[in-house]
Amino acid sequence: MARRSIFGLLAVTGTFLLTSCGLFGGNRYRYKLIVEVETPEGPITGFAVRQVDWSAGRRITPEASTASMAHAGEAAIVDLPGREMLFALMSPDGQETPRLAFGSARQTTGSDRLLKVLTRPSRAEATYGESGYPRLVRFVDPNDPKTVELVDPANLAATFGEGYRLSRITAQIVDEPVTERIAARLKWLEQYRDRMLDGERYHLVQSPLLASHLNTLAFKREAV
Repeated sequence: MARRSIFGLLAVTGTFLLTSCGLFGGNRYRYKLIVEVETPEGPITGFAVRQVDWSAGRRITPEASTASMAHAGEAAIVDLPGREMLFALMSPDGQETPRLAFGSARQTTGSDRLLKVLTRPSRAEATYGESGYPRLVRFVDPNDPKTVELVDPANLAATFGEGYRLSRITAQIVDEPVTERIAARLKWLEQYRDRMLDGERYHLVQSPLLASHLNTLAFKREAV
């Protein structure tokens, strides 16, 4: 079974046991994802505040244990000169971003070798390494979701022009409300909740178009 499938199965199991039996405790924290960009007009910063709810269980058998995590929030937006916008997306499974930022994990035995359960981070601020950057994108036309395209974090100038450079991406533990700004910037977001950004619900043939591989969960996740 694929690693992601195992993770999903264990997460569902953990959530079911937590909600139906009340066996396990839980916790919550919020973090601010901060994206700093050098531009010809000087440094510009964008951010988003996100929330992580985690629940860690006890080992049910020597081979299996329970855990679940919910990640809510939105993509960070950097407003660049010329009305350009750079977006730092939520991770596809809603879990990778805080894990890579804080690296705070608890591992026990058995299937937990395939499952890192996030606990409250042991440090208040972390800087992403290049290999752990969230996916960066922009829209050629912000009113048309099909025009989404990847932005190379190592070469912002290739997309935005000379003088653009990603300075760093950091995450800070904060006591602030989860931001809710992206719906006002991407007014089509609600209309695409049940489809990919190219407008299709399903793809029988794999498409090279980025919009066919992204849905609205990359831009906004509701709290559970």
